Amino acid sequence: MSRYWCGMALPWKGTLASLVESKDDKEVITSSIIWIIMTRIGERVMRPEFGSDVSQLVFELNNDMTLSRFEQSIKSALDKFDDRVEVVGIKCVQKDEVMECTVTWKMRKFGTFDTNQTVFQFSPERFML
Repeated sequence: MSRYWCGMALPWKGTLASLVESKDDKEVITSSIIWIIMTRIGERVMRPEFGSDVSQLVFELNNDMTLSRFEQSIKSALDKFDDRVEVVGIKCVQKDEVMECTVTWKMRKFGTFDTNQTVFQFSPERFML
């Protein structure tokens, strides 16, 4: 279990012990990926360009062009805001009212060649205020 990067992994279990428990690199980077993708552009006060526009894309028509825009939005956000992650591939699939996106990634760290996957499910209800 490596400890190269530090941070708070999600989900926080609500106890002080879970807040300060050590996380491995995969957990820290997975949390970072979640924060980047789920943050709306303009939502962060001191970093208005931070995030992705997937919250707007869930309300678009369900077609191949929207799937491609999802994939491009996720890739560009991760490339821009987390230099620890090398995106290997992104695959988005529409399942009824839910968009499921699988991000395959590697850590940009010497000696690390294994790939990891993070799966997201987006639906309009999740982004409605």
